[in-house]
Amino acid sequence: MSSITVDFEFEIGDTVYFKAARHNLSDSPKGFTVCERGAVECHGGVQRFYRLTGFDNKDPLSGIPCVALTKDKPAYSTLVGTRDQATLLLYLECRAVDNGGRVHGQHMNAGDFKQAEAWNDDGFIGFGRIASEDVNQYGAHWVTFSDAAWEAAHHERRARAESMLSNRNYRTTAEKRALT
Repeated sequence: MSSITVDFEFEIGDTVYFKAARHNLSDSPKGFTVCERGAVECHGGVQRFYRLTGFDNKDPLSGIPCVALTKDKPAYSTLVGTRDQATLLLYLECRAVDNGGRVHGQHMNAGDFKQAEAWNDDGFIGFGRIASEDVNQYGAHWVTFSDAAWEAAHHERRARAESMLSNRNYRTTAEKRALT
């Protein structure tokens, strides 16, 4: 096995935080301490990863990718307000992208409808009912996005991806090979 020379962003003993808000509420507001670090070659590059004390890994051999961590304590807040609003925005974005703007109302609660109508009134999104003769199994409501809504959806999608990657419960083949 070849030796990998890499510059690590964090030293053992550094306090680090997750860049994105996590879905579980067990995140430490005091951060986590780097207790181990490693690197693996993958896809023509090098991926750095860290093991953290105070962080409950489902797989004790898995590491947290470097891109998910920061030394700066995050002041994460969604561009749209609350986590429920971010979830609604991402649902509506999926419907706009994958279904031509048709929205399944059965996947929304009364609060979601109220929020969507408020965003419609503010011009953040376009939202309303589809004419009765055009309603089908794909939805009875429609949605369009303003530039600001697209930007907010991109921000939320990226934050959610970073959060999910920081929670991953698998090792890549390159990470597994590095441990043998």
